[in-house]
Amino acid sequence: MLSHPHISWRKLVLAVVACAIGVALFMPTAANAANYNIFKPLNIPGYCIRHAYLLGEISPCPAGSPYGDFAFEQVPGLASDRTSNTSGLISFESRNFPGWYLRHEYGRIKLAPRPSTNDPSYDLFVRDASFYRKPGLSGVSGGVSYRSFNFPTQWLRHSDYHLYISEQTSWNLANDATFQVIGVP
Repeated sequence: MLSHPHISWRKLVLAVVACAIGVALFMPTAANAANYNIFKPLNIPGYCIRHAYLLGEISPCPAGSPYGDFAFEQVPGLASDRTSNTSGLISFESRNFPGWYLRHEYGRIKLAPRPSTNDPSYDLFVRDASFYRKPGLSGVSGGVSYRSFNFPTQWLRHSDYHLYISEQTSWNLANDATFQVIGVP
């Protein structure tokens, strides 16, 4: 029996329901039937792209399912309606946070929710979250690289285990910007 003078059963039930709703809003959701991928940088064996604390990183690949922060769906580029060149234009949607996408902001890759279309930040967001899938810059067979939609001289790459977009002037950009794409259930 509840005997604390300031807490009623009703308040306790409301608190439990509020906590359950909060957990449901911020916990990863189950994946739908989409095809997801993990992305391995070709020059660091055993590592994969992931989001951690809302930042794009590379970390040791998971041993198997669940892939959580490591799995992304390559969806049609969010900026597809802003160009006639949609060939290979993709966006990376998080598997465990549907509606959240990898995007660049001040050069750093971050995970962020897609704003509503009437939000003033929507246009910039869809441009920052769109990339052209290209043959790998390193020339390794089967490798892929991703060129920024709105900064066409910059490529998705890793450096010091973080993800950025960067100019192709770096001596090691070709290796840091080439990935192997692996489908996961």
